[in-house]
Amino acid sequence: MQSDAEHAAFVISRKRGGWRDRGSSYVIMIDGNPVGKIKHGQRVELPLPYGQHEVFLKVSWCASPSITFDAQPGAVIEFFCEPGGSAATGLQHVLGNAGQYISLTRVASHTG
Repeated sequence: MQSDAEHAAFVISRKRGGWRDRGSSYVIMIDGNPVGKIKHGQRVELPLPYGQHEVFLKVSWCASPSITFDAQPGAVIEFFCEPGGSAATGLQHVLGNAGQYISLTRVASHTG
C-alpha cells in the first residue's frame, strides 16, 4: 500500500501456522474504534490520518497490549500479530490476564 501526502498507511500481518485462534478473527482497534478484522495468515492495509494513534487487537473479551505510535504523512507503519502463546497459556490469559492474550509487535516504519 502506498500512502499519500495526507495519510499514513497502517499495515498489519497475522502469523500463518499454529492452531490457536485459527478460526477467529481479531478486531483491529485504532483510537478505541473498530477499523477492521484480521484472520489467520492475513495481511490488512488501512489508510490512517497523520498524528498520534493507539492500536490494540481484541477477540471476545481478550486483547493485546495497546501500542501508541506517531503516524507521519506518507509513512508506512507495520505491525505483526499472533496468539500470545500456546493453547495452555491461552487458558491462563483468559482466566487471569486477558490483556496479554494476543501478541502485537511493531515491525517497521518507513516512508512510502
